Amino acid sequence: MPVTIRSFSYYEEADAVGDVYYDLALKEYVFVEFKRIRTIETAVDSVELTSETARTDDSEKVGDYVVITNDSLFKIAARSSVYGDGDRWREIYDANKALIGANPNAIKPGQTLVIPR
Repeated sequence: MPVTIRSFSYYEEADAVGDVYYDLALKEYVFVEFKRIRTIETAVDSVELTSETARTDDSEKVGDYVVITNDSLFKIAARSSVYGDGDRWREIYDANKALIGANPNAIKPGQTLVIPR
């Protein structure tokens, strides 16, 4: 049985010379198994996944963003309604360089930034 050790301690009692007692807590490890599903294709019509049948991103993304107090380009890019990834802050900066200026940390509350897609 696969297990992991959660805790282990040992001790000796004064009246039992040479005996060592221990407390051991184990947690059973369960292997994850995925059920395989067999797909059935009909001889007449097999569906092929194309760009028309692929799932589209239905989450609503913003095209413009109004800067609020304590915002940074990283925080804006990290918002789920924008990119959901703060590391994409440079895309916002590059699209709004004329408005922001040379310092990407110089955004001000009330500015409306274009969010490129």
